[in-house]
Amino acid sequence: MGVYQKASKKISNRRLPQREIAAAAGVSISTVSRVLNHSDTISPDIRERVLVAAENLGYPLETKKLENIVLFRPPTVISAVAGQFEAGIIAGIEAECHERGMHLMLINVASGAEASRYVLDTIKRNSHDGFIFLSQDNRAFLEEAYTLTHRIVLINTDDKEIAIDTIIPDYATGAFSAVRYLIQHGHRKILHVASFLRSTVKQRYTSYRAALEEAGIVYDPALILMLDGTLQVEVAYERMKTFLAGPHPSFSAVFCVNDATAIGVTRVFQEAGLSVPQDVSVMGFDDIGFAAFTNPPLTTIHVERAEIGKLAVRRLLERVEEPDLPPIRIELGCRLIERQSVASI
Repeated sequence: MGVYQKASKKISNRRLPQREIAAAAGVSISTVSRVLNHSDTISPDIRERVLVAAENLGYPLETKKLENIVLFRPPTVISAVAGQFEAGIIAGIEAECHERGMHLMLINVASGAEASRYVLDTIKRNSHDGFIFLSQDNRAFLEEAYTLTHRIVLINTDDKEIAIDTIIPDYATGAFSAVRYLIQHGHRKILHVASFLRSTVKQRYTSYRAALEEAGIVYDPALILMLDGTLQVEVAYERMKTFLAGPHPSFSAVFCVNDATAIGVTRVFQEAGLSVPQDVSVMGFDDIGFAAFTNPPLTTIHVERAEIGKLAVRRLLERVEEPDLPPIRIELGCRLIERQSVASI
């Protein structure tokens, strides 16, 4: 089914047909996209100019359309805090669709055979032009969907063996830099609030261990606080509360699997009379909107959520224009956001 090409932030440097049309017509690429997708926000003279340029370049107007996109998302997206990660991605998808005059339909999809069959039936009806799957891990199901149409982009799916266009944050490097930052601030006993809920989440545990090894710190399994349920504030709160109430190893910092769990554990520390970051430092991951407004503001790893969503739509456009393109895997870099929840010791 093709070979992956790994990219950084840009999908490609090649000149796409829409770029050529934009240059010939003297307009932006987004304007070309809106014209070709029959948006009613374009003036008649600009529309005519774009269509003439497209015709002169031999662009087959009737076959290269992307008007209706379906986003299949997990029901957990609805969660107020934990769902902010996916909400940022969805906002990027919506913004790009609006910019290009496309319609977006959001469908919540639970796990299970019945839900999978519903998705496949939706694709088979052929009433939509492209499909985006958010945080879906079932390889067999995704490959079956891909046999029905190649107009699919996966977001936040960490399966390097699946040959379908994929866009994902570079979780491994982001988590490694988070733990290394704590180590650079003098912390050697670092508790990791972890989860193996999905492979994208487990990567943070793997990078935690790698950063410890690089610093010559012996890994201590007693410093792993594993979460069994969803990665939400209340789950982390209850788990940390139980952990602190019993015998536990000492630690000076906590690396949390995401910001929601960081908010939960910070609340436990404060209720126990511990000051963050004077008594214990807390590091999050994702940089959701609430992270800047916690007490104290959370030091975390920023993920380009909106950009991920925008890139997914752009990749679908490329797939429509050139159906035989090989699948591509795009890993977007993450960056550390320094706020006030980490102190040096």
